[in-house]
Amino acid sequence: MTAVKVPKKAVKHIMERHGDWVQMLGLKSAAEVQVFLSQVVSQPDETYADRFVSGVKYYLKYLQELGGKLLCVVVVGDEVKTAYFINRQRYIKYRARRWT
Repeated sequence: MTAVKVPKKAVKHIMERHGDWVQMLGLKSAAEVQVFLSQVVSQPDETYADRFVSGVKYYLKYLQELGGKLLCVVVVGDEVKTAYFINRQRYIKYRARRWT
């Protein structure tokens, strides 16, 4: 299995566009976000492949410290691309239609 990389470009994107979960977890720096994402992809609660796009995987982590919110980390090839919260409805929809 290839190790998943967490590029600085992805961390920057996440902090700018999906900073809600970063702030909620109290992560203060890009380095802290990078370490957290590395932990999620190395120890996810659930992992799925994309049914339609080859090489795309979804690593899910239940954040109990945030009331069980679900973080979805999207990996393309061997690199993290983004990470964002998904709600229960979206989880059910993706499980049924998009993820394998």
